[in-house]
Amino acid sequence: MRDVTAIPTVFRGVQFRSRLEARWAALFQALRWSWTYEPCDYNGWIPDFVLNFHRPLLVEVKPALTRQDLEPYAEELGDIAGDHEILLLGATFWPSELWGDTVDVGMLRESEPDD
Repeated sequence: MRDVTAIPTVFRGVQFRSRLEARWAALFQALRWSWTYEPCDYNGWIPDFVLNFHRPLLVEVKPALTRQDLEPYAEELGDIAGDHEILLLGATFWPSELWGDTVDVGMLRESEPDD
């Protein structure tokens, strides 16, 4: 994975740490998904977003282009966020033929269903 310098960006009056985060916020907005930026702190980890569905979904955005690039983050977040569902998103909204078959939009860690 390459080093990427974040460029702070404002979208809908919210100051994001990077353009990548702002782009994901724009997509969530276009989909009419209710979202909150940097909503809370879990043991030193501040999720980039929470998507306010019937159950909150924590979202972390990383400048990764492949699933292989996302996997180290997935392992780290699994230890931090307890039983919360986490959506780990990369740098693309959808797989592109330009990148081949190795590109994934992201990874979802689901929690156990409530009984």
